[in-house]
Amino acid sequence: MRGLLGLAVALVVACGCCCGLGNLAVGTDEILGDCCTQIEQADGFRWQLTTITAVAVALVGGIAVAVYWLLQRERRAYDLLAVPMVILFGFFLLDPLVRAANVKLDHSAAQHHRVVVLDRYRVEARPDCKMRCKTQYILIVPSWHSGYGSRMKLSVSKVMYGGTRVGGQVDVTSHPGLLGAEWIALTR
Repeated sequence: MRGLLGLAVALVVACGCCCGLGNLAVGTDEILGDCCTQIEQADGFRWQLTTITAVAVALVGGIAVAVYWLLQRERRAYDLLAVPMVILFGFFLLDPLVRAANVKLDHSAAQHHRVVVLDRYRVEARPDCKMRCKTQYILIVPSWHSGYGSRMKLSVSKVMYGGTRVGGQVDVTSHPGLLGAEWIALTR
């Protein structure tokens, strides 16, 4: 009975975490507010260093739980369910915290760029979404350094999005980030 209960709990947790994959930035948004955003490559996909760090720490936590389980004299199979739970919960808790630390603990000098808005669009929240889904507001701007392709995607606030037009200019203040993941602050 306990094995079935543990399996049921693990399935519920896994489904809940998988459904939240599209909302990884929710915790970051609440911690940082509208002060800043991370940049993304507009013409493809590139893993953010903050996400890689959160995944690595969560995996180390899962491995530590597995090693602890192996060192126990009395091993119960359902106890091993803690490993994927530690990894999933660890990632979903650490990702916003690592992103916030990258910004809040970064005291490096800022670089200023004036860029032209090449495109702008919004991604509406799904109507069937039950969690804290929000509409995303996106600006596409030319890249100011190599490694991001020719264009970059910036997630902005609704106010910033409303105040910009294609062909208009936006002032971008960029910082290298404590963990090496560049982040920006925008002004019109």
